[in-house]
Order: sequence, then structure tokens, then C-alpha cells
Amino acid sequence: MASDLFELPIHIVIGSTLAFLICTTAIYLYNKKPEFLWYGVYLLAIIIYFSFKSSVTHKLLYPEPNVLTYSIHDASQILFQAAYLLFAIYFLNTQKYYPKLHTFFKVVLGFLGLFITVHVFLYLAGNSRANQIMLLNINRILMIGVFAFNTIYILVNVKTPLVYFILLGSFCFVIGSVLTWFTEDFHFMTYGVGLENIVFAYGLGYKVKQINEERVNAEQEAFQNQMSSLRAQMNPHFIFNSLNSILGFILKGDKKESIRYLSNFSSLLRKVLNTAEQGSISLEQEISLLKL
Repeated sequence: MASDLFELPIHIVIGSTLAFLICTTAIYLYNKKPEFLWYGVYLLAIIIYFSFKSSVTHKLLYPEPNVLTYSIHDASQILFQAAYLLFAIYFLNTQKYYPKLHTFFKVVLGFLGLFITVHVFLYLAGNSRANQIMLLNINRILMIGVFAFNTIYILVNVKTPLVYFILLGSFCFVIGSVLTWFTEDFHFMTYGVGLENIVFAYGLGYKVKQINEERVNAEQEAFQNQMSSLRAQMNPHFIFNSLNSILGFILKGDKKESIRYLSNFSSLLRKVLNTAEQGSISLEQEISLLKL
């Protein structure tokens, strides 16, 4: 019973992370934004990592612990670090707003790739578990340094409110990781990841709101441009003068001329409206419009 209560926060985090993963996957399938893809990979890696911390999932998924299962456990940590960096790159659009930070993240991703390669090599070579743990500790120290640099750089160069979600979520995760590392109490990691998930959920919701607003603004701008194009081709003053001319022919009793003028005017209106829906028109169409 005590063991069940001890592992209850772990089960809650696994369940909530799975729920976030399902929602994130659905959103990605809808809008195809890469930040949702990489956040989904990050959540998946978190679930794999936490599955080792629950006696229930551990017995179910890894009934016979061996060097391979330990390697999967370690690799999942490096995977969620790499996925987190890729998520941050697209979430903050670092290539546009933070080019130096973008380059730094790419270098860190290269180091993480090196870590996972060496880790797999040690496993295949049958090396001692102690060397893999040492490698993982070096990785943890590196990522603490990455967080420190990331925090300072972003705070000095704030260009979008999205950075606060990254900083707050990262802070929760890093504090939980460091306390777990020094105290060997996994509850700190559990609470850190749980809080981080909540922060990033709000951050992604804010990003979705931004995306929708940008789409609406783009549609409004396109509509305004279309109306401006129509006004440039057929402004109200021209329409008013044309109708007055037709009215003048009718009042004079010039039936033939009024019909000819009205026919040309209706043809011009139809062609202008048709060409307004097209991105471009041919030279022949343009000449025909000018003649009308």
C-alpha cells in the first residue's frame, strides 16, 4: 500500500503525459507545425523514461532487466533532451528571432548525438554499466550549463512572450532533475515534469491562438487587397459616370446606343470580377479589358 502511494505521482504524470501526447498529436495532424511534432516526441520519451520508475509498468514492459533495458532508460533521457531542444527551436522560431541561440542549440544537438552514439557503442562493446552512468552524468552537467546559458541569453534578448513559457517550463524541469540527482528522491523529478507539462500546455495553447490570429489577419489582408484591386480596376466614380451615360442615352431615346453601352458595361463588369478571382491574367485578357 505504501509503495502504491509512493508511486501514485509517477502514475499521474504518466497518465497526464499520455493525454498531452494524444492532444499534441491531434493538433500536429491538423496544422502540421513542427513544434507540435517535436513536443510529441519529447512527451513520448518522458513516458518511456517514467515507465522505468513505476513497478507496474516496469514489470509489464521490462520483465527481465538487463543491459539493453538500462540503455533504453538512459537513451530516453538523451532523447527527450534532444526533442526538447528541437521543440524550443521551432516554438521560438530561433532561426529568425535568436540566430545565435539557434546555432548554439544545433551544436548542443550535435553533442547529444555524440552522447547517444557513444552510449550505444558502450552497450554493444559490453562495457561496464559504470561507464554509461558516468557518461550520463557528464550529459546532465552539460544540460544544466545549456539551461543557464539559454536563460541568460533569452532574458537579455526577449523578442516574444513565448520565451517565458520555455523559461518557466525549463526551470521546473531542471530544478526537479537537480534535486533528484543530489537527493536520489525521484518525487522531485516527478513534480518538475508535471509542472513543466502544465506550463508547456499553456504555451502551446497560446501558440495555437497566435497561429489562428495570424491566419485570420492574413485572410483579412488578402480580402482587403482583393477589394483594393477591384477598386483600382473599377472605381465607384467610373461606375457612377457609366450609369449616368446610359441614363442619358435612355432619356434621349437612343435605344440602340443605350443597349450597346449597357452591353459593353456589363461585359466589363463580368470580366473584372472574373479576373479579380484569378492571381494573374493573360495579355489577351488585359487587352480585351482595356478595349472595353
